[in-house]
Amino acid sequence: MDVNDNPPTFFLNNYDASILENAPVGSPVITMVAGDLDASPEFREQAYSIVQGEQDSSFFIIDESTGEITTDSSFDREKDKEVYVINVLARNVLDLADGGANQAQASVSIYILDENDFEPYFNDTSPYSVTIREECSTWR
Repeated sequence: MDVNDNPPTFFLNNYDASILENAPVGSPVITMVAGDLDASPEFREQAYSIVQGEQDSSFFIIDESTGEITTDSSFDREKDKEVYVINVLARNVLDLADGGANQAQASVSIYILDENDFEPYFNDTSPYSVTIREECSTWR
């Protein structure tokens, strides 16, 4: 008979992910996956959550059953931070009801990638002049 004696484990302690600035709210970032060595399927089922109360936790949400992290905000790399760090918990579903301690935690660093979202401009307001030689050929 199997007992729920193995905690879930993430394959890494720290994960890196990235998303483009200006991505719409609800954009996928990364899917977290934890394993469990218990033999019975009911002891291997995980519930995922983001550790709340930390500085960057409010900008992302996680699907409790799939571990998919999505944005809960839009980002502007020039105005906001370039990197957000959240901590993710994986807990055995059966432990949620009885307060057991079978859980794992991993850190996720989410990098906001820059988009070319500025129009080009000239640095000064004075007129520019260009000289073209008479014998210069035209391009088409």
